[in-house]
Amino acid sequence: MHSDILKMLRQAEGFLSGEQMSRLLGVSRAAVWKQIKALQQAGYEIESATNKGYRLVSEPDLLTQETVCAALAGHRWADRVRVFAEVDSTNRVAKELGASG
Repeated sequence: MHSDILKMLRQAEGFLSGEQMSRLLGVSRAAVWKQIKALQQAGYEIESATNKGYRLVSEPDLLTQETVCAALAGHRWADRVRVFAEVDSTNRVAKELGASG
C-alpha cells in the first residue's frame, strides 16, 4: 500500500484527503494514517493539515523500490525491480533471483 499512497501523493496537486485515499484504496482512514506514519519514519516528508489532508513535501535521498518503479513506469521490467539495503554480492543475488524465476 506504500507505493499506492506515494503514487497518489506524487500525482496530487496540493493536498489529498485521507478520506479520498481510503476510498480509492478500499481501506479505513486509520489504515491510511498508519501508512503515512510509516512513510514519514522511512524519511518521506509528508505534511498533514486538518480538513485538507496530506501533501508530499520531499522524498528521502535513498534508492527505494517505489522510486525505481516510478521511474520505470510502463517498462516491461518495472515489476521485477528488487532493491536491497545492502548485499555482499550483486552477482550472487542476481543469480539466485534468476534461478528462482
